[in-house]
Amino acid sequence: MEPETKTTRKQNDVIEVDKSLLKTILSKVEGLEKSVNEKNDIISQLKEDNEKLLAVADKKRIADYEVKNNKGGSLVKRVRVWTMEDKVITSWKMVVNKVIANLHRNTVDSEQTIRVVFLKTDDMKDGENEAILTYKTFIDSRVPVEGDVIKVVSDEDNTVYHVQFDDGRIVEVNVKYIN
Repeated sequence: MEPETKTTRKQNDVIEVDKSLLKTILSKVEGLEKSVNEKNDIISQLKEDNEKLLAVADKKRIADYEVKNNKGGSLVKRVRVWTMEDKVITSWKMVVNKVIANLHRNTVDSEQTIRVVFLKTDDMKDGENEAILTYKTFIDSRVPVEGDVIKVVSDEDNTVYHVQFDDGRIVEVNVKYIN
């Protein structure tokens, strides 16, 4: 039995190839390079567009989507809630919305009243967690406060954020009342 021998090519081996075949191969390679470059440009543009969309997106809606679809982590890190006199507003509802037209003076007046509900704390007495205000007072008196989302609790109908403010307070607020 003869021992196996390996044949190795030398660095300067030359293969003869028909010129037209070589041109065809080169044009296909150039076409593939162009196609790859075009796809890379499209990918770069899509990445840039995605970054823009995430920068201007409504973070609350993104978080809701992720929570509902079990996507894990949330893009929302800081949220804003409305407060009034250091009380967190958990809901508000228009209870009176009248428009009064005075045809003799050609004027229109309105009467708008809002029922505001605050987050109930241990030091509040009964009824202190609600207020009836004019619409103008409500708009002028509320103050936005930012906090970090430290926990998200969801069920079929509601999503509640546990928000920690810079002063250390932790409150539970329904996602509907977070801006």
